[in-house]
Amino acid sequence: GSDAYGSIIGNFSSNLETTLGATERCTPLGLFAVVLHDSTESSATKLSLIAGDDASIAWQVDLGSTKSARSTPVLVDVDLDGTTEIVVVYDTESSLNVDVWSPELTCDESGWQTGGHSNEVEWSWSDSDLRIGITSPHAPTRESNHLSVTQPLLADLELDGQPELVLSVVDVSSDDPQIMSIPLGSSAPTEPNWEVILDRGTHPSDPAWAQLDASNTAVIATTIDENSGNMWVWRLDGTTGSNSWGRVAVTGTDTDSDSPRLRLPSPVVTQLDSDAAPEMILTIPTDSNGRTTGYGAKFVGMELTSTQEVFSFRAQNGYADAQPLPIDTLFEIDEPVI
Repeated sequence: GSDAYGSIIGNFSSNLETTLGATERCTPLGLFAVVLHDSTESSATKLSLIAGDDASIAWQVDLGSTKSARSTPVLVDVDLDGTTEIVVVYDTESSLNVDVWSPELTCDESGWQTGGHSNEVEWSWSDSDLRIGITSPHAPTRESNHLSVTQPLLADLELDGQPELVLSVVDVSSDDPQIMSIPLGSSAPTEPNWEVILDRGTHPSDPAWAQLDASNTAVIATTIDENSGNMWVWRLDGTTGSNSWGRVAVTGTDTDSDSPRLRLPSPVVTQLDSDAAPEMILTIPTDSNGRTTGYGAKFVGMELTSTQEVFSFRAQNGYADAQPLPIDTLFEIDEPVI
């Protein structure tokens, strides 16, 4: 099965070449599951495309020896040639790595050409000081070598039609969380578009993206201190990375030295009121009284154009390792149910 926290299905019909006699049997809709998984023969991680009609492996490459690849791949046409590329983000023992793969799928009457695709990597980028996964303070998680791993974000930060890759990482030389924007083009970037050090907290959340108006976007994330449970929310300008708010402390946190357990949930961008600007929902993952009912994880609605709180409530019990899902059950966009 997949090692990543999420699963995706992509349309690779533009990457697919079939013989005339094999058109019907070779996934005519062009839909494939994109899966990161451990090799059964070694410590290597495999990236595979699994055909949607018969669940056969249609394409596969070996990423080499990696730490557990928990970050969900993202799909994008980096060189605007009409084909789909796969962006994978993972750690090795020595660096953070970003690979962009451009699969060439081949199918004939005898089946899929599964192997022989190692030359189809468009480009790779790495940084030896950064990691997308770090140790969790929660003992059962830490002792099972399950790292607290963030998810990559694909977002059009500059509203120019070409998305960027946004990563929440940690600098292992300083232990500081950091957010960066990496350009996605036909060749490897020489450096990020911008990178911002978050000087509070030990663990970052996944990044989230919001379009504030016709010309401005923002990247939002939270950080938590594993020693105290204190949290902060950060809003960065999508184009420049400028730290719009500085550090804003999240109120109502618990004293806790056991979070995040698996991962720090991302802010959720949504519409909570009747104005045009979006709002966000933050997750405070801690449970201050353990298994006793009454003080579970807390959820805070907040304006994105200011730091004004819209609402807050606590779950009856339990820690939170995933963000909430807002649903408009009454078809009134300003009153979703969480």
